[in-house]
Amino acid sequence: MPVSLERLIAEVEPNVITKQLTRDCIQIPGSDPDAVAQKKRSMPFSEIECLAFSYRSIAKIDSLQGLESLTKLQLDNNQITRISNIAHLSTGIVPTGCVLVLMGVRAGTLMDYM
Repeated sequence: MPVSLERLIAEVEPNVITKQLTRDCIQIPGSDPDAVAQKKRSMPFSEIECLAFSYRSIAKIDSLQGLESLTKLQLDNNQITRISNIAHLSTGIVPTGCVLVLMGVRAGTLMDYM
């Protein structure tokens, strides 16, 4: 009997955003995989511009401290029930056109994000 995608997603253990997960999700343009991987490992968090946490089974976002240069935060296809403590991003990001991608997110409570 086939299992629905929604059921598979619901059964996956929720993920927590850690420093390592953040590094894994940095999006950097470039065709040389070794150079991109090296830049991901060494880039200061304050210089990260784009993060794609797509399909990472993230349940909540408590804080994204230190990401002052962030201009794109992609959270699609996760199990997010709460986003909070990211108001510090609005002072530099929202006026310059931050993109927040939430397609496919099971958003329960979005709090304090602006």
